[in-house]
Amino acid sequence: MLPKASHWGASRSIAAMAFNFLSSVGIVAANKQVFRAAFHFATSLTFWHYFVTALGLALLLQVRVFQAKHLDWRKCARLALGNISFVVFSNLSLQHNSVAFYQLMKHLSTPVVLFIEFYFYNQSFDTSLVRSLLIMVAGMVVAFATDFNLNALGTCFALISVVACACYAVWTGRLQKELDANPLQLQLYVAPMVAAMLIPFVLVADLFSKEPGRRVIDYAYTAENVRLLSYSGIAALCVNVSVFMVIGYTSSVTYCVLGIAKTSAIILTDFLFFGRPLEMMNLLGILIALAGVTYYSILKLQIASRKASTINANAMEKHDHISFESSPEKKQERAPVQVR
Repeated sequence: MLPKASHWGASRSIAAMAFNFLSSVGIVAANKQVFRAAFHFATSLTFWHYFVTALGLALLLQVRVFQAKHLDWRKCARLALGNISFVVFSNLSLQHNSVAFYQLMKHLSTPVVLFIEFYFYNQSFDTSLVRSLLIMVAGMVVAFATDFNLNALGTCFALISVVACACYAVWTGRLQKELDANPLQLQLYVAPMVAAMLIPFVLVADLFSKEPGRRVIDYAYTAENVRLLSYSGIAALCVNVSVFMVIGYTSSVTYCVLGIAKTSAIILTDFLFFGRPLEMMNLLGILIALAGVTYYSILKLQIASRKASTINANAMEKHDHISFESSPEKKQERAPVQVR
């Protein structure tokens, strides 16, 4: 039987992963509607997402959903810079590569996370867990190996985005522990920094480099389009907060596993319910990846169960020791012998 703390920790982790999964699906749907409304300004949309995240967290702070905590802004700025690097190079990777290659490289951050945790932070991993992660990555390779259009520049951007994504995931978890900050407290610092850092990219990509009439400020901000942008921003707030929750409550590795599960589930849902074409190799790869996700989940449950059993055994041993120390027999042993 799991202790109450373990029950609470497991429930919190499951809730965070479910929140991230649903919000990720929501932002994909919202962004599709935004792009269909002819808002073709990806950099500005990213800025909008982090601006809404910062504004939303400020409102949550005002209504006392959480309490602010003074954090080292320099360490938070490093995390924000890692986030910016990940976003910028992911967009460049998508721009210069096929969608399949982009998706594959995005999930190759999983072994990079393992390497960073092991080499730089001396984090050890169970061999079975590593095996399950390799199964997932192999599944992604099979699923997306059907449409590769490689080029040197695109591959370079993709590799940088993989490293940036892995560093961002690891730093997010490590910084929460180092600063003893919860996900909302840390994101309250990071989100406005990311939004501020994105302003020069917005000016270059969506304002100065475009002709009059095609700039972001020339877009038709009708009531309907503003409503769609608002939905996208709220979904982004949920995604950004839930990412920090998943990494903080579980680990950077589990966050990567959740990413693979989300990609597989979204593709299967499109295939089953929306008629998305899917080749046999795609389906086989996704099933392999999901098998790896299932294997990983079972192993994590077994590890949690073993830890809980150890905690219970130690608690029982301590309880028995205290009971024995306070027993009448033990007290009699300690009673002083009177010498006549």
